[in-house]
Amino acid sequence: MKKKIAISLSLIFLVASIALFFKLKNGVSIRISEAEIQSIVYPKFPIDKTHFLVLKIEYKDPLVELINNTEQVRMGITLSPYLEIKGKRYSGTAIVNGRFRYEPVTGKIFLTGFSVESLQLDDIFSIKLDKLSMSISEMLEDVYSQYPIYTLKDDIKQGSAKMLIQKVNIKDKIVTIHLGF
Repeated sequence: MKKKIAISLSLIFLVASIALFFKLKNGVSIRISEAEIQSIVYPKFPIDKTHFLVLKIEYKDPLVELINNTEQVRMGITLSPYLEIKGKRYSGTAIVNGRFRYEPVTGKIFLTGFSVESLQLDDIFSIKLDKLSMSISEMLEDVYSQYPIYTLKDDIKQGSAKMLIQKVNIKDKIVTIHLGF
């Protein structure tokens, strides 16, 4: 009786392993919509950050855009400095580009590699925008390195431990990330 149970369990394990092998043989494709990414990004805001020891800025209202035929995600962010001069509150916008990173050990996909494409602040600011751009990129990297935009299902995670991102394709507000060996 014990021998039959052991053989049955071995066969089940063998069939499951073969099925997983064939499932992963050609890689795994993950599809994530722009709306799904937006729903993950938005709750992380507003973010308050102090720059240059004196300039505190609130970052809010992120708007995610997947750029067709690229491997990039674009994010627009409203900047609201905590600064009021002669009754006027100043503001601005940042357009930031990022890309996707897959962490094989955890089976998670993150946004990473942020770079500021454009930064506009009201004309009152005479600060160095390139240093502020770098600070914004670092801040976003810190935030989104902690929060994945997608996590592989457990049945795929084990077999994908050695996979890497092979290809990223964005079309019609959907990113398809192909993981393979």
